[in-house]
Amino acid sequence: MLKRNNIILVLFYIQFANINAQHIEIGDNLFAAGFYNKAIENYLLSKENIKEFKIAKVHEANGDYVNALKNLENYIAVDSLNTLVNFMYGKTVLQLKKLKKAIATFEKLTEENENPTYFYYLGLAYEQDLKILEAVKTFQKVIELDNFHLKSNYKIALFEMRAERWEKAMAIIEKILKQQPQNTDFISLKAQCLYGKSDFKNAKKHLNI
Repeated sequence: MLKRNNIILVLFYIQFANINAQHIEIGDNLFAAGFYNKAIENYLLSKENIKEFKIAKVHEANGDYVNALKNLENYIAVDSLNTLVNFMYGKTVLQLKKLKKAIATFEKLTEENENPTYFYYLGLAYEQDLKILEAVKTFQKVIELDNFHLKSNYKIALFEMRAERWEKAMAIIEKILKQQPQNTDFISLKAQCLYGKSDFKNAKKHLNI
C-alpha cells in the first residue's frame, strides 16, 4: 500500500512539473510571436520562480523597465546567485539611472567572471556616474579581453579625442577600420579626429564618404 501511495505521489509531482513547464513553454512561444500580454498571462499560471525572469524579459522588450525590475527583484529574493538574472538586473537598474546599484552589480559580476560584456556595462555605469577615470580604465580592460570590442574602442577613441590626443585616437580608429573599412561610426570618428588635427581637407573627404 505504501509503495502504491509513493507511486501516486511521484506521478502527481511529474504531472505538476509538466503543467508548469507547459505554461512556461506556451509563454515563450507567445513572447517570441510578439503577444506580450498573453505571454505574461501564461507565465503567471506557472508556480516556478523562473516565471519572474521570463516576465521581466517581456517587460524589458516592451520598454517597461520599472515592472521588469520588480519581477527581477522577485526572482532574486528566491535565487540571488543566477548570473544571467543578475546581469539583466544590472542592465535594468542602469537603464533606470540607479547607478549605485548598477555599479555594485557589475562590480560583483566582473569579480566572479572576467567577461568583457560585464566590464563594458560597468564602464557605462561609471561613465554615467561621472567617474570618468574609472570608466576609461574599465573600457581599456574590455579591450584587453577583446581587442576588437567595437563599443569600448569607440569610447576610448572618443576619450582620447576629447583630451586632444589625436594620434592615440587615430591608432584606435585605424585598427578598427582595417578590420571594418565600412564602419560608419569609426569613419565619422576619423573625420572628427582629422578635423581636430586641422587636416580639414581629409576630414571633409571622410565626412562625404
